[in-house]
Amino acid sequence: MLAYQPYRVRCGHCGVRVEQVPWAAQWARVTTALARAVALLARKLSWAEVAAHFGLDWKTVAAIIHEAVARGLKLRRWPLHVLGIDEVSRAKGQRYLTLVYDLERHRLVWAGEGRTRDTIDGFFRWLGRRRGRSVQVVCCDMWDPYVEAVQTHLPHAQLVFDRFHIVQHLNRAVYTVRRQAWRQLNGAERPTFKRTRWLWLKNPWNLKPAESRRLPSAGSISRSSAPTSSRKSSSASGNTCARGRRPAISRTASPERCARASSR
Repeated sequence: MLAYQPYRVRCGHCGVRVEQVPWAAQWARVTTALARAVALLARKLSWAEVAAHFGLDWKTVAAIIHEAVARGLKLRRWPLHVLGIDEVSRAKGQRYLTLVYDLERHRLVWAGEGRTRDTIDGFFRWLGRRRGRSVQVVCCDMWDPYVEAVQTHLPHAQLVFDRFHIVQHLNRAVYTVRRQAWRQLNGAERPTFKRTRWLWLKNPWNLKPAESRRLPSAGSISRSSAPTSSRKSSSASGNTCARGRRPAISRTASPERCARASSR
């Protein structure tokens, strides 16, 4: 343990002045290095576990974290051009947090309890109309409350769905069509169609010659079932975009690609 009592000087004009030290902030009870270590470990563990690890009181840990959050909020820069909206699970029992990121500067802008429409509306109320005019691109998943809120509050912004969820929906559509095609085949055609599930998901240039020869015979099915299956898969999937108000998507991009695109 390091114990140090800084010098105190009483000035007739400015009052009491305390010596500043390079390894601790003013009025801090812990060093800057310890405060940084506590804040980093608190991202993985609970406050009680962090306090037990460093031998501190949990209230001291809470004060360090609050100070770290306050410093982070001061680093926010305006205006915002590219936003990313996502949810994270904070505990068991479907308890979520909604997080809004500045994808250009790779910083957290806002966090709210839950992932409902009221939660994301709270962010846009905090953002305000004036600061919202500068937002050009919003990247999020296909969760209805997020899509509807972005279209309501930022109608001028381009809405981009993240690549993971788009590929997930496409894979579900392919799987649905494949199962429907299996039911249409007769007994002589089914042996060739078996064990082709993962072949339909591979890129053409990654197929081996033997796999490529299997796909044409497996693909000789009636195409009339494809539109019906794709419609069923889109309506049966969980997180589709808002009904009747589907945004136009010009590309499939990850949040990093969104940030690069907007900077051009």
